[in-house]
Amino acid sequence: RAAAWAAGTPTGGLGGEGEQRLLQEAMYLRVPQRVTTTDVTHLEQAALTLRGLDLRFGGELTAQIAGQLLRWAVGMRDASMSGPVRQGWHTAVGILAMWGAWSAHDACQRPAARAMSILALDAAVRADEPDVRAHVLCDIAAQHHAHGHPDNALRTIRLAGGDERTHPAVQTMLHGVRARAYATLGERERCEREVRLVQDVAAGVDPDAVPGWLAGWQPAHTSAVCGHAYADLARATGDADVLAAAHAALLTAAEQLVAVRPRAAALCLTRLAHTHRECGDPDHVTGLVDRAQHLAIDLRSARVSRELAALASEGRQQVAGGHGAGRVPIRDPARDRMGQRCARRPPLHMPNPTGSRPSRTITAPVMTLVTTTSVVFTLPLTADGDTMVQTPMSGTTQVRPWVRPKAEANPSASSATAMPVTRLLNVIVDSSVKPTTQGDIARYT
Repeated sequence: RAAAWAAGTPTGGLGGEGEQRLLQEAMYLRVPQRVTTTDVTHLEQAALTLRGLDLRFGGELTAQIAGQLLRWAVGMRDASMSGPVRQGWHTAVGILAMWGAWSAHDACQRPAARAMSILALDAAVRADEPDVRAHVLCDIAAQHHAHGHPDNALRTIRLAGGDERTHPAVQTMLHGVRARAYATLGERERCEREVRLVQDVAAGVDPDAVPGWLAGWQPAHTSAVCGHAYADLARATGDADVLAAAHAALLTAAEQLVAVRPRAAALCLTRLAHTHRECGDPDHVTGLVDRAQHLAIDLRSARVSRELAALASEGRQQVAGGHGAGRVPIRDPARDRMGQRCARRPPLHMPNPTGSRPSRTITAPVMTLVTTTSVVFTLPLTADGDTMVQTPMSGTTQVRPWVRPKAEANPSASSATAMPVTRLLNVIVDSSVKPTTQGDIARYT
């Protein structure tokens, strides 16, 4: 059997077997019929691995892996499992879908991010896991804010604000999203109040006591959250003091996160560069963008690529307008390498105008109408055993209708009147009365 398998293995190519068919056989999902704590542990470890890949390399690859893992995990729903195991399975599926949704958001795959976020929220509610539920709502609110809908972000955050069981580390994220939403709306007092809450709550967080699926939480997250909020507020108000606070917080976060989370550090640098340029202080932009481009070399993050492309475009516009004389425009190698997946591509060609352009006139064919009449006949007067002979008086019966084999259109046809032809058929019965006696044979001619 082993020799036969080796003989059928292609050595110089696929041997006529299509790649898609081979991949379909290779990716066949075999779901266990009975789920135990071991299977739940495998899902939890897969979620942690997924999170590490996303934080280190971006969401381009991680979103694809998450989709396949979720297909296998969701297939266990109908399997046999105990009550505690099912609750742990719901929690693991919620965590896995939550990290997959954030990876899809980083890759600018909005439909996939929305679908996995809904799946994660449903699993967290079924598991009655307050931290996972609050974190999923926080991610959904952050996506609303990133897409330019701060009002929707605040409405989503309110759904998670009433559970006192939420861990302080998750509460800092909730306050951070609120602060950014209020900053975008220009509400300075509320934004600063949420920033103070972020700092106060984060001061009581023990990094070793956070939930296992949130392992790796660092105080640098607080600096990053506050820095992004201050940067949004500086854009809305143009206050120099707020810009200085954003500069200090984002630089601190970038220096602390650069070794373990280069994507977060790159986003801090690009956010700070945008803020300096929009507030009329472009002197720091070039240095910040150079550092972000260096971090983006090993990343596959559409968000980082989009920010770098926007900075490069703004730099070229300033140089073309004379505002950047004496400065070298910002380079953008990430745009050529990674592309702008979030940008809407223009159509390859303009559609041709549509309109009525008839090239041929079609007219109805000529039809001949024939009127059909019933045949008039006379019932013969016959006796029992007589022979009836019917002879038509004249001519033929009714003519059959016909049409021309090749009808030609006549746009100016004249009216015509046709009278039906009727033929009457008369029946003459030749019957002679010949009386007979008993025993005679009657012959009729």
